[in-house]
Amino acid sequence: MACLLSVLRTCSRVSVFYPMRKIGQRFLRNMFGLDYRSLALLRMGLAVALLMTLRECGEYLGAFYTDAGALPRAALIANNYAPPWPNVHMAGGSFAFQAALFGLQVVLALLLLVGYRTRLVTALSFYLLFSMQGRNPMLIFGPDMMLRLMLFWGIFLPLGRRFSLDAELGRTPPPAEPVYFDIAGVAYILQFILIYFYSGYTKTGATWQVDHTAIARALDLEIFRRPLGHWINHYDWLTTWLTVAVPPIETYGAFLFIVPFCTGWARWAGFLLLTGLQLGFNLSMDLGLFGVVMVAIMLGLLPAECWTGLLEPLGRKIARWRPGGKTKPPRSWLAAQARARGAAERRAAWRARHKGLVSALRWLRRGLVAFLVYYIVGWNVDYSHSDHAWVPVSLDGLAYNFGFEQHFDNLFAPNPEDQDGWFILSGTTVGDREVNVFSGAEAFTLARPASVVATYRGERWGSYLPYVLESRTTWLLEPLALYLGREWNRTHFGADRVKSIQINFMLERVGAHHTKTPTQMLPLWAEPIRSGN
Repeated sequence: MACLLSVLRTCSRVSVFYPMRKIGQRFLRNMFGLDYRSLALLRMGLAVALLMTLRECGEYLGAFYTDAGALPRAALIANNYAPPWPNVHMAGGSFAFQAALFGLQVVLALLLLVGYRTRLVTALSFYLLFSMQGRNPMLIFGPDMMLRLMLFWGIFLPLGRRFSLDAELGRTPPPAEPVYFDIAGVAYILQFILIYFYSGYTKTGATWQVDHTAIARALDLEIFRRPLGHWINHYDWLTTWLTVAVPPIETYGAFLFIVPFCTGWARWAGFLLLTGLQLGFNLSMDLGLFGVVMVAIMLGLLPAECWTGLLEPLGRKIARWRPGGKTKPPRSWLAAQARARGAAERRAAWRARHKGLVSALRWLRRGLVAFLVYYIVGWNVDYSHSDHAWVPVSLDGLAYNFGFEQHFDNLFAPNPEDQDGWFILSGTTVGDREVNVFSGAEAFTLARPASVVATYRGERWGSYLPYVLESRTTWLLEPLALYLGREWNRTHFGADRVKSIQINFMLERVGAHHTKTPTQMLPLWAEPIRSGN
């Protein structure tokens, strides 16, 4: 037996097996290797998407994140919606407390943008975003989940090795190779593929697969439709063709990023294909930050050819236009560089003295990421098939408790929803007038608005109000009504104060051939405002 093992080892080195192994390694590097410059661009894209998300959420800070808003903490706790572990956004309900947290998130996002203490800042940004989403889970839309997931994987990726303050200060050494190839990169790529694959795979309804009317029905929904979408919807042949094309593009398009040969061209094709898909979605429908986030999380997959053939030559041309020559760095910058390099040298010396411990920690991290890769793949397989063949029920809590819970079947799958319409949030004043307490308009009307999208006052209300409609529970409707009444009465006095709030939905159902059912008023809430509100 020992002789046989010796012969096999010798054959593996000198025979066909050794070159086959080398070819396999090269193919794997082609499939899952990431350019460090693209990872830096991913970091910047995540930071910009995070800043845009914070700006959008911060606009409604008082409405959605304080106890004086539409969803106080007591309502979440009483109805078992509170986060399962310590959540910093649940620690206080005042406007000042929440504003301070949002300000901290903005600072961290800016530090992530410039790449200062990148790994720590990425971890803190992920935690605070996860915490913010836990404070009001009814606001989580597709792009919020995608951004949270990619910040999670960004904790394990070397996002600060290029184009960062960490690199400029010498806090992190330059990469020894141009391509990053490790299990964290595999996790990032597989997560990206899962997002698109299951978005397309779950579009199994008759409107997608049989009569090919899904795009037309989606564009009939005025809650989403933009003017371009309205124009496109006049051409049934075009919407039919788009309905046929979208599911396979989503299901298989992301696999272009792991083609083991002609990898650069394949990734370019995948990037342009999926960017075009997102551009089409977001020009024809109002999907908030969906397109921005989906393009941002794809930036880390740009191939090296993108830099050598396009971005770096462009950067050199821009540099030639810059007036003046090089300027001497200020002393404070040189001092900061010296301190950072000194700290980096001390860390390197410590690692050299504790090679065994450092190696063990590195493999422990890789083992953790490998387990998480298995977990997210199994989670998505089990979720799509409604079983627990891969991930036991006892492990479900990991995803919910640590921020990598995911599902990608809620965007027009298995069919586009057929429910359309608009909300009417009105109040009856002390002087017995009907007013629109949501828009602040003194005039009240039941007529169809000129733009249904505009009645939602932004993406966050456009996420929250449909959730309230779907649940139709008192614990959501009552604080919403109280909040609307308080906001109106804060600026109105005497006979103009509202004494009761009515929440109604003007329901329409989208049918075949661009038809809709007659508008039906669906009452949700009609109660007087309690004394003191």
